[in-house]
Amino acid sequence: MKISICQTVYGEDREPLHRRMVASAMAATLPPGWSLEWCLCRFDNEATPYLPDPQHIAYTAPPFSLGRGRNLSAIAAQGKVLAFIDADMLLPAGFWKAVCPIIERDPLALVCPKYERIMPDGSTVPGNGWGNLICRRALFDATTGYEMRTVWGGEDTAAIAALRKFGGQVYRVNVPGFLHQWHPKVGAWYDGAEVQP
Repeated sequence: MKISICQTVYGEDREPLHRRMVASAMAATLPPGWSLEWCLCRFDNEATPYLPDPQHIAYTAPPFSLGRGRNLSAIAAQGKVLAFIDADMLLPAGFWKAVCPIIERDPLALVCPKYERIMPDGSTVPGNGWGNLICRRALFDATTGYEMRTVWGGEDTAAIAALRKFGGQVYRVNVPGFLHQWHPKVGAWYDGAEVQP
């Protein structure tokens, strides 16, 4: 089964984070019979030479909208499974082996892996977002996709709430070593209480 990793990237400052994310995803072991492709939406004209094949890249104009970028990357996707994974995450070696059996077993699964945030001093704290989502394409296509907000936050919980209306079942999976890379950009992540979708 093919997994389409659907991502949105904007700005040169994110490229080092995304390079590390891509390397970690490629190093993670896929179960037999599974494969990856990359579907990327950029809000700039930058190239992405480090992205492995097969790849599909869409370019669109600002203003930045995470939801719009995710929708455009999903349109380009050819896989039966969509993996909306933030461009600043790091995947552990066992990531796909933790996620794929759930997707294979339950066509209505909405897998939202738990993660930790790397802090400036190198320590980690539990993350509280729902921005990383893996689900079947058929389920995602039953909805109108992500809300196309031009501000950070909320599009993830809104999408999951919409998917649940079509029978989606949330699996909040513990995946040790699934990490959010620290970066100093203000507004890049919300550090408040967890909001349930």
